[in-house]
Amino acid sequence: MERNGNDPVSEPGGPGSRPTCSRESPHESKKMVYISMSLIARRNLQLPAEKQTPEDITKAVAKLTTVRLDRENIGTLENFKCLENVCSLYLQQNQIKRIENLELLCSLRFLMLAGNKIQKVENLKPLQQLGFLDLSNNQIEQLDPGEFPESLIILKMIDNDCTKQERYRERIIGALPALQQLDGNPIQRRKEPNETDEANETSGDSESEEEQYDSETKKEDSLPEISVSLGKMKGSYSTICWIEIRQ
Repeated sequence: MERNGNDPVSEPGGPGSRPTCSRESPHESKKMVYISMSLIARRNLQLPAEKQTPEDITKAVAKLTTVRLDRENIGTLENFKCLENVCSLYLQQNQIKRIENLELLCSLRFLMLAGNKIQKVENLKPLQQLGFLDLSNNQIEQLDPGEFPESLIILKMIDNDCTKQERYRERIIGALPALQQLDGNPIQRRKEPNETDEANETSGDSESEEEQYDSETKKEDSLPEISVSLGKMKGSYSTICWIEIRQ
């Protein structure tokens, strides 16, 4: 029907006007996901979860050493009781705001938390075997190096405002005696006279470490590509895995 020239024209937002819909980003409009047994099973078990009994799923999840939960829109770190044997945990590209509830993962060596909304480094000290930590592209403005476990060998903090702090690199290196790489750059430390001999004695375990990380990075093509080479170090770790991540 044509509008008569005398008909009133509705102003935007006034009576008779169509309601405007605000546009949300894909992440904001998507429902927040919680970590659950079914999610872990769906992402990490080879057989479809619906074809297994609850008992089968529980036993299989408990045996996992590598768990991938990246890009799931996860908002909270919780429900890790079933993952006590996990050594590598991938949680990048989610909506996580706080590091918490990881103390049960006492075997954790590799933790990927890049691309989240984390604002503070906290609750990592109990992870005394953690060697690799990626917190790149978060929202960390202030940093206390004392919150990191001293076992860290590789640390990535790129694209956080805390990296602009005065003496950022020196403070982290001073707090982490085992650290060998920070933000993709190797750390040069003074060697003790007998350090070379001790490193040679511990070189026998390097092959098994390399095989472990190689097998983990081939499981899912959608994840960042990871290449591994080995270097020797003194301390609780007999070898160090140099890992480059290309997003």
